[in-house]
Amino acid sequence: MGTELYLDDVVDRINEQGVSAYVAETGDGEATIYAGAWHLVDDESRSRTAYSAVAGPGRFGWDQYPSTADTDDFRIGTDTPGDRRGTSCEELEITSSRDVANLIVAQVRLPLGRSLSQRQARRILKGQRPSRIPTWLQRRRTRCHTSCDCRNWTR
Repeated sequence: MGTELYLDDVVDRINEQGVSAYVAETGDGEATIYAGAWHLVDDESRSRTAYSAVAGPGRFGWDQYPSTADTDDFRIGTDTPGDRRGTSCEELEITSSRDVANLIVAQVRLPLGRSLSQRQARRILKGQRPSRIPTWLQRRRTRCHTSCDCRNWTR
């Protein structure tokens, strides 16, 4: 059995990082975290709202109990049609709500419809900033000055 997460604690940690998030009941007592901006997308010939990141499933508390989730089956991913993979907390061996919140915030900051890879997630958990430049491009480019941290890339 995995670690129990308190979803309200995860949402508070996400909100502290300047990203809007909330826990919603999505049917049959299941809880899901929705985070980031919402967008209208076409899904099977109808429009619906899609969020930058979704995470779940969990158990909704109905204000009597805290909403909780188990890391064994908790996933973080996109809310776009056709992408239901997500990043598995079990595979990454996540045990804290802080780590889950950091991964959700990282998912929010990706372009809509693009999932956080396991490699990017592992870098975030190690405290490293995931690269925005593809790896193949990084190998071929250098900074304009060796001591400079500017964004002027040269070949």
